[in-house]
Amino acid sequence: MMEDCDFWSLMLQLLLLMMMMMMMMMMMMMKMMMKMMMNIKLMTIMMMMMIMMMLLLLLLLLLLLLLMMMF
Repeated sequence: MMEDCDFWSLMLQLLLLMMMMMMMMMMMMMKMMMKMMMNIKLMTIMMMMMIMMMLLLLLLLLLLLLLMMMF
């Protein structure tokens, strides 16, 4: 039981780390976009990608939470 708890806490930490990385990447992308002022099409695509990534991360988090509740 304790081992499981440790494992899940580790997983959560990893997930948080990933989220932080994603946020950093997003910030960098935004900065780059501001600098370049690319064409709007490209910007919209980038934004869509970012939103997708965020949704994926949220989904992962929810899955993890569900798993934790089950065990």
